[in-house]
Amino acid sequence: MELELKLEETEGFAKKVRRASLIGVGITVAFWIGILPFEFFRLGAIHWARVTYVVLGNLSLLTTGVLLTLYWHKYRPAIDRQRVDLQMTMLRDMQQQIEEIRAAVKRD
Repeated sequence: MELELKLEETEGFAKKVRRASLIGVGITVAFWIGILPFEFFRLGAIHWARVTYVVLGNLSLLTTGVLLTLYWHKYRPAIDRQRVDLQMTMLRDMQQQIEEIRAAVKRD
């Protein structure tokens, strides 16, 4: 039971990180596409607007990279490991139950 709860908790965190990284990808793509109207309205000529746009674009790209790295190197392997542990525990429990049933059948 404890393994199942821990697996559900880890899957919950992984889902949040995965969702945040997908949102980050969307924001990053929006910044790349947004350069067209940015240049069309000549906002690139305004120094603070250009700097802000570049900083926010790079920040979204960096944040997305960190979130994806966190998911692929921390949460995904942990979930796989916990699933295997849960399956092994369930198999051991089933083997023990089968042995108990066999013993009970032999006695009767």
